[in-house]
Amino acid sequence: MQLLQRALIPPQHIQHPTAVQSFLTAATASSVASALTYPLILAKTRLQFRSPSGKSVYRSNLHVFARTLRKQGVRGLYAGLEGQLVKGFLSEGLKQTLKARLEMVIVLAYGLMLRSRA
Repeated sequence: MQLLQRALIPPQHIQHPTAVQSFLTAATASSVASALTYPLILAKTRLQFRSPSGKSVYRSNLHVFARTLRKQGVRGLYAGLEGQLVKGFLSEGLKQTLKARLEMVIVLAYGLMLRSRA
């Protein structure tokens, strides 16, 4: 995310990016990370699946990859990626924007508290 911030946010805003800048950099970083790791997420999910009889369908991540590639090709490794991207884009963007604003409020409140004691 730091790399995206340096690339996308003008230098004068790096220390205090706007809410939109915080949202977009966090959401973009999350989307890129999800797209890169999605086959592993898919394999983990499929490894947890059990048939109605209770038997494991897959033995390992490699078994998931081999079977998926054989039946569906490379596209099969990315089945459902759209939903993951939307979820990650919105949740991470909102989370980082809220985090940045809460940090600012806490720092301001602390500063006010120190001034009132002095």
